[in-house]
Amino acid sequence: MANNLNQLLEDVEPKMTHRLWKFPIKSENLLDSDTLCVRVFGILLELGHGELIDLFQSAGILDNNLQFSIPSIMSSLQSELEYYNIPDAEKIIDKFESVKWAFCPPRLKLDMDVNFERGNFIMPFCRHDRINLKGGTASVFQVAIKQEFILDANLKEALLKTLYCDKDHGMVSFDCLVIYFSLQVT
Repeated sequence: MANNLNQLLEDVEPKMTHRLWKFPIKSENLLDSDTLCVRVFGILLELGHGELIDLFQSAGILDNNLQFSIPSIMSSLQSELEYYNIPDAEKIIDKFESVKWAFCPPRLKLDMDVNFERGNFIMPFCRHDRINLKGGTASVFQVAIKQEFILDANLKEALLKTLYCDKDHGMVSFDCLVIYFSLQVT
């Protein structure tokens, strides 16, 4: 992982014109447990702004607080981007805030009843089959989850007997139900 990360950092380094000193950023800087920023870097790469990783990290935008929007940190980030004359600082932050949810996998638990932010999360389902064909505003799906994404001990135990080896995804469980409610009646 560190080699790939170093290669990506080398690729964005020429665009880091805001840096006063030209010491290269190393993967260790992003992988440090106190300031882990691998997902933050992934989001910035997705947005075409990987060269801003050092500014996001120094402002306190880290993997461990990614699922929160902390006004003081975002204000610090905007000040930092403006200080270095990064064009469209506010737009970059807004785009970052809107796409970061795809990089924050939800923690699935047994018997959970949660609204996942109007669909902004990418759910860890590798297969899904609709099991109801009638219904006004609700659709019910049976979904498969890769074993590595079942982190809750109670859910893992409940799904243990449903594990099977999928030819495309490895060990999965196919015994979860998801109900999707649509606001529009079709």
